[in-house]
Amino acid sequence: MHKHDYFGSLFEERRRRMIRTLLVPGLDGSPEPHWQHWWASTDPTARIVKQQSWSMPESDAWIAAITAAILAHPDALLVGHSLGVIAIAHLLARRPKLRIGGALLVAPAEPSRSLRTDSFGRIPELHLGVPAIVAASRNDFWMDQARARDLAQTWGADFVDMGEAGHINVASGFGPWPAVKVFADRLSNFRDSGAFSSARRTQVQVAIAAVRS
Repeated sequence: MHKHDYFGSLFEERRRRMIRTLLVPGLDGSPEPHWQHWWASTDPTARIVKQQSWSMPESDAWIAAITAAILAHPDALLVGHSLGVIAIAHLLARRPKLRIGGALLVAPAEPSRSLRTDSFGRIPELHLGVPAIVAASRNDFWMDQARARDLAQTWGADFVDMGEAGHINVASGFGPWPAVKVFADRLSNFRDSGAFSSARRTQVQVAIAAVRS
């Protein structure tokens, strides 16, 4: 092996080990200045999971891409938005033994609300088996907050009421969003427990206040 190839391989292996956050966008991806794009561009330990087609999503293909990313970066935190949340839920329902550090699930979307997402079918309703937080707003077209709250309870996730925040995307003012990383930090700290104690819940509420400020 040439010296260049040797050090190149070492660098690639180190880079692979560095990834601690896998960002899973929804329909049409999360192009700049979406907060997921911002996160990936400002955090060398985060990576967006690429999909074969962002505009015409196929559930099996999306789940396969996320699975491959997790196998390459075990114990990473999954951060999903919109349809990406639903893809993560399907994945965890099908592959419960995958090594996942936790799931931050922002603005889940009901697949039946668009012909382009209908192939994802019914949303899995079972405990996800990993520490999780669901963040949803009160005026999101893609899913009523009451439905998101019920899913959080079924999934065994903590719930964050984001207030009047639309779909928590660029259109509703969520470009750069530093406070979202507070949620991720909490999940990383609590990955050894599937439930939140009262003290932990207080810490999450502090994070919510930071989001709204």
